[in-house]
Amino acid sequence: ESLSDDFQNTTILKLILSREYTILVADDRDHNRRLLQTLLTKNGFQVKTAADGLEAIEIFQNDSPDLVIMDLKMATMNGYEAARTIRTLPRGVEVPILLVTASLSDFQAPLSGDDVFNSVIRKPFKDTELLAAIRDSLRLDYTYEYEPKVPVDIFTTTQMKVSSRIISMDTRNAMAKAIRSGDMDRFSDLLDNLALEHPLMAARLKHYADDFDFDKLMLILEDPEKML
Repeated sequence: ESLSDDFQNTTILKLILSREYTILVADDRDHNRRLLQTLLTKNGFQVKTAADGLEAIEIFQNDSPDLVIMDLKMATMNGYEAARTIRTLPRGVEVPILLVTASLSDFQAPLSGDDVFNSVIRKPFKDTELLAAIRDSLRLDYTYEYEPKVPVDIFTTTQMKVSSRIISMDTRNAMAKAIRSGDMDRFSDLLDNLALEHPLMAARLKHYADDFDFDKLMLILEDPEKML
């Protein structure tokens, strides 16, 4: 049976940059900032990072980024308050601000009918979703490429518990370490090595990484027996 029978094609967005663009990433989780920084720099962007809303405002004033990616829930000042403040600053009205969040429930009322954010992206998300939002906000040119992708339901939870045991402890530890440090180049290298012997398992892990579902990924690598 051909592997093509088990896989489906997916499009991968490639942005075309005509000049240097700087993106400000504001998120209070260090690994989220590193992962977004890795994704954006791979696509040719310059990246500035902030750990809270106040720092984001300061960096915006000093560095005049072309676009802001703002997490909603952050210490000191949340993303909504920081975005509203940025809108009052020079260049703050025209600069796109993208909201990236796992939940809008706490801020549903103020966000309703508000034009503070140009786009809202829900976690977990695919890297192509974020790149598409950046493309639309900055009006960038783009091309598409194709890669094979595992269907979401290729493994049941029980199968994932069993299949995760085929990964050596050294490889699982190395993958978990790479994720915690935001070293996605190292993680990709480890996936490539795993794919030589266990292509379906490697593709499934890549699916979670592409969706930024790192909680599930870490659970598989560190404690698969706790999977529901």
